[in-house]
Amino acid sequence: MPEILQGRGVFLAVIAVVVIAAGGALLMRPSHSGTPAAPAAPATPAAAAAPAKAATPARRAVPTSAKLVTLRADSFSTSYTAGWHLVSRRNAARTAALYKLSSTASEPNNLGIPPAGVIGVTIGEYPVSALASAHLAGAPPDPSITKQGTVQLLPHVVGAPGSATGVTLASPPALSKLGGAEAAIESYAYTYRGVGDVQLNILSRHKGQVVSIELNTEPALSSQGQAELEVIGAHWHWH
Repeated sequence: MPEILQGRGVFLAVIAVVVIAAGGALLMRPSHSGTPAAPAAPATPAAAAAPAKAATPARRAVPTSAKLVTLRADSFSTSYTAGWHLVSRRNAARTAALYKLSSTASEPNNLGIPPAGVIGVTIGEYPVSALASAHLAGAPPDPSITKQGTVQLLPHVVGAPGSATGVTLASPPALSKLGGAEAAIESYAYTYRGVGDVQLNILSRHKGQVVSIELNTEPALSSQGQAELEVIGAHWHWH
């Protein structure tokens, strides 16, 4: 895959690991357009998951020649496939933004997880200074967090939902690239409210800004989710 993952092979490997994990012990579930997202909920070890609902049949992949729509944020610009829906929000101080993309008009919830049969990509944008108070539920703040590299930083601010069951860290944080800047990537597999979910997170920082990208999708829709991340990564430009 383009810049987003420092090589297509890395991304494909991550997706493969997550789908295998989902198919072996659990099944999982997915996430419309807006302002950068806030850190996700913690990844809490979970008890054995109840049988997941069957994944919705995957839609046909969008051809690479599909029309694109530009998303312009404060610190970056990128493109996504026309037909996807975007919802954006900003905080009152307008220092942070959340952009929710979904493959249908159904918006992902506050955790970035969309309804069954929908693919969701959530992009969060906030200043590095916000990291001083950022931490997952139940974990204390880390005073050195603003000085950490992306691989160290990612587990502090991103995780699986606390209510998820059968949580598996399918791929631990690994070094990557996003628009030429250092980035980290990790992935989870779990069941959320009876539906299997593949969650892939990318975190990068550039000129005082942090961006997090989260893909949520059922295993059967992972190839479409992968394709959309490739589109976003290929057109990513920092300002």
